[in-house]
Amino acid sequence: MAELKIKLNDYLNKLKVLPKCNKEDLYKWADYVELKCLANKDNFYSSNDFIDDARPRTEDLGEGDFEDTEKDKIEGTSRAQKNDKWETLAKETFKIIAFRQSVFGVYYPFTISANNLSIELEDTLTTKNKIYLFLLFSSSLQYTIKFKKEFTSSFEIFSKQVLEKYLPNNASIKVFGSSNTEEEDDDIVTDSKFWDKLKFLEEFLNEKLIIEEDDISKYNKGDGGLDIVAKVSMGDSNSHFPIIFGQCACSPNEWIVKQSTIKADIWRQKITLKTIPQYYIFIPQSYRDMSGHWFDKTKIHETIIIDRQRLVMGYKNEKKFKEYSSYSIIEELINIKEEVI
Repeated sequence: MAELKIKLNDYLNKLKVLPKCNKEDLYKWADYVELKCLANKDNFYSSNDFIDDARPRTEDLGEGDFEDTEKDKIEGTSRAQKNDKWETLAKETFKIIAFRQSVFGVYYPFTISANNLSIELEDTLTTKNKIYLFLLFSSSLQYTIKFKKEFTSSFEIFSKQVLEKYLPNNASIKVFGSSNTEEEDDDIVTDSKFWDKLKFLEEFLNEKLIIEEDDISKYNKGDGGLDIVAKVSMGDSNSHFPIIFGQCACSPNEWIVKQSTIKADIWRQKITLKTIPQYYIFIPQSYRDMSGHWFDKTKIHETIIIDRQRLVMGYKNEKKFKEYSSYSIIEELINIKEEVI
């Protein structure tokens, strides 16, 4: 119990720090506002609260992406002009939140004011609300890092269960990730060594390994960057059937690079692939602008992206959700509040 309290206090302390992102990353700032509202004693957070919290930490500690540019220094940007930047950021961020309320509907645990200048946590949170908060916490490891194992493991299972809804009933889906700690019967490849995982993959995909066990360190207990693998049966035992390679990435930045780890040219150095896999990247972020378009299409590299919105719309197993190792932690994070100073 004492250890849990330490972890929860660490979460609250970290919330005093601005997100590590650029000022243009409005979807990340929106996550931060939602977390601050959730942690607020009154379950309320406004645009003015955001400005009051953020401005001094930037000016005094250099956090955020609001340091003086060379142009500002040359032209002598005034404090009033800098304040305008914060007000603009707050206004744009709350537009993102207004969009989320309209899109996520019954899953969204906050209500935005009519003037789009404040949000408030719902009085009673449903399981659907907690599903949204689970994805919010999973995408905010800067703040929930002490619970990383639970959230990343649960997120892999969550992603697998969403993929089940997008694939036909005769699809077989396995969690291939090396660090998963959830209990999910036969759906997790439990082999500890990477070589044993590769042998499973060889049989599962009806392919052939092109490397030997000696080619891999005996200490390698990884997954090669593959978190989820799936196949769709064509009704016979032959090869050349649809396969899916998936990566689950909670980090708001690492998912861009991790897309490369599931590509065929990487895996063909280890195993034959007679068909090219479909590539899926699962991210708990709401990777959208205020119009619902992708925040930056150039970051998506020939990959089917399943972000927060697609995850929520594809998830239909609330009973399983309550069995996740992270579920009790979600409850704790909902209930803990920042002290009023």
